[in-house]
Amino acid sequence: MLLIMFEFFSSIWNKINNLLISNIKVKKAIFKTKQIAFKKRQMTLNFFYNSINLSNIHRDKCLLNTHNFLDMIKS
Repeated sequence: MLLIMFEFFSSIWNKINNLLISNIKVKKAIFKTKQIAFKKRQMTLNFFYNSINLSNIHRDKCLLNTHNFLDMIKS
C-alpha cells in the first residue's frame, strides 16, 4: 500500500518537476528571442540614424560648396 502511494506521489512530483523545467526553458527561450529582436531593432535604428546623419553631412557639404562657389563668382 505504501509502495503504491509512494509511486503515485513520485509520479505526480516528476510531472510537476518536468512542467516547471519546461516552463523555465520556455521563459529562457522567450527572453533570448526578445534580446535578439531588441538587438536587431537597435541595429536597424542605428543604421537609419547613421544614414540620416550621413545625408545631413553630405547636404551641408554641398551647401558649403555652393556658397563657396557663389562667393568665388562674386569676387
